[in-house]
Amino acid sequence: MAKKIGKLLLTKLSALAKTDQSGVTTVLGGEATAVGQDTLAEGKATLQVKDLGAVTVVKGTASFGATAQSTGGSTAYATADSFADVSGADIVITRTKSTSNTTENGDSTTWTETSTTRVLAIDIEGITLPKTLDLSAGLSKVLSKIQGFKAIKKPDPVDLDGNVAKVQIDVLVEGENTYADVGTSVLTVEDTLSTVNASITTGIA
Repeated sequence: MAKKIGKLLLTKLSALAKTDQSGVTTVLGGEATAVGQDTLAEGKATLQVKDLGAVTVVKGTASFGATAQSTGGSTAYATADSFADVSGADIVITRTKSTSNTTENGDSTTWTETSTTRVLAIDIEGITLPKTLDLSAGLSKVLSKIQGFKAIKKPDPVDLDGNVAKVQIDVLVEGENTYADVGTSVLTVEDTLSTVNASITTGIA
């Protein structure tokens, strides 16, 4: 059944196609900021782009989280965002999930936010669709199966001590003509702030 569906999809794509001479460009990343006495901001992003001959496959995840904790009526604030954008692919699936939670315990306030974006894109050699097929709404569950990646989870407030910022990046681009660029920044201010942001940009043709 899967093979029949695949052949049917390729037949329909070929009927709509014209000569394809473009490459595939991907941007993946995010940011997180926590403001408070004890803060944690962290980001993780992994992106793989592979030219498999007949198709080029893009697969990636960006996960960012922030937690702030303050006592005695001091400010506690957290924000997190993640994103993915692919141009030049025939099929693109993206999904972003965000969480936000604020708790108060006596004179202590804790604010946590997380954001995770997953992306899967396919470019079929030799054809270009009149319009990219965005299947995010119908096939977003497929993205939860991306192997080897765990999204950032809310830390235990008991373990939150000081002001910490950290980022982890993993990128791989395989093909004849490729490009990869990574940009990151981290900043902490004692008893005040943790912030991180990161982005990955890749190209393949």
